[in-house]
Amino acid sequence: MKIRLLLSLLLWVVISSSDAAMVVQPSATPLTIAPKAKGKFIHVVCVWLKPDLDRRDIKDFEKAMRELKKIKTVRSMEIGKPAGTKRDVVDNTYSYMMVFYFNDATGHDLYQIDPIHQDFVDKHKAKWTRIQVYDALVE
Repeated sequence: MKIRLLLSLLLWVVISSSDAAMVVQPSATPLTIAPKAKGKFIHVVCVWLKPDLDRRDIKDFEKAMRELKKIKTVRSMEIGKPAGTKRDVVDNTYSYMMVFYFNDATGHDLYQIDPIHQDFVDKHKAKWTRIQVYDALVE
């Protein structure tokens, strides 16, 4: 736990002082973010849960999603299920969508390595079959 905190602090210092693009590797998934990019950062996560989960597993997952709001760099977060709209361009096959709002790309990078996020992934990754992420920089 102390090592994760130290690594998070070290990453924050490096991100805050760097002028070059940097690569962060949370959970072995590389991120490439230009720290000087201006604007709000939106992180959309679609999750496809395994169909054989029982009610308790689903409730645990829902509770854990809400815990992600506690991460300091998350400005706001919304959780939803498919709306059921019927158009060819709409994908209603996912189980949950989480939409995160950050002040900037650095806030998103720090979220990725936050112990709350890492714990969420470690404890719940066996519950999903697929994750799809969409990131946007809004100027």
